[in-house]
Amino acid sequence: MTQVVPSEDDSYNVFGYRPGYAMALTVITNGGKLHDQFCSRYAGGDWGRYAELAGTEDLDGDSEPLMLPYLSDESVPVAPAGIVRDGVSEDDPAGNVRSLHFSQVASMRLHSRHLSDVERLCIVGGGYRNTLMRQALADAFQAETYTIDNADMAAPFGCAVSAARYALGMSYPEAAERFVRASSEGRCRPTPERGEQYRKLVARYAELERR
Repeated sequence: MTQVVPSEDDSYNVFGYRPGYAMALTVITNGGKLHDQFCSRYAGGDWGRYAELAGTEDLDGDSEPLMLPYLSDESVPVAPAGIVRDGVSEDDPAGNVRSLHFSQVASMRLHSRHLSDVERLCIVGGGYRNTLMRQALADAFQAETYTIDNADMAAPFGCAVSAARYALGMSYPEAAERFVRASSEGRCRPTPERGEQYRKLVARYAELERR
């Protein structure tokens, strides 16, 4: 964040402040566990089949099925547990798996409007193994996505970067370059023509949240 603005809806916390620059932390409660459950239910636990059900990166922002996928109470936005489907039935394997992917991406884009111009996104956690998710995020944010070596160690890397900022007097970019290595694989570049489709999708998702 280059303009430090407190969250009005508890979507994020501001930390690591220094004049003209800060970091924003958004913690989405319902993330990878949903994919675990959907893979088990709709693909019999077969992740290859799960990827097939999710389909391709191309989308129609006006008609893509959506859902509010909350297995437990959600923190961003603050909402009670429950899965609300829009345009897809509960017994449709492909529709549910695909809707989960695009709905999570729409939610992340919607609740990241406080960020300054995004040029690159580092994808870690369960998402770094998911090709569709990485490309969808690239298209939604119109920014390159990449992952890092030893992506499962993202949290310790983040602690090292924050500590170096204060202990070594380094900037965040300098500390990240020193301690974190971008992977040579898994980069996804945005597809410009999908940008407008995601703007439509995010607007529909925002309306679904307000219902």
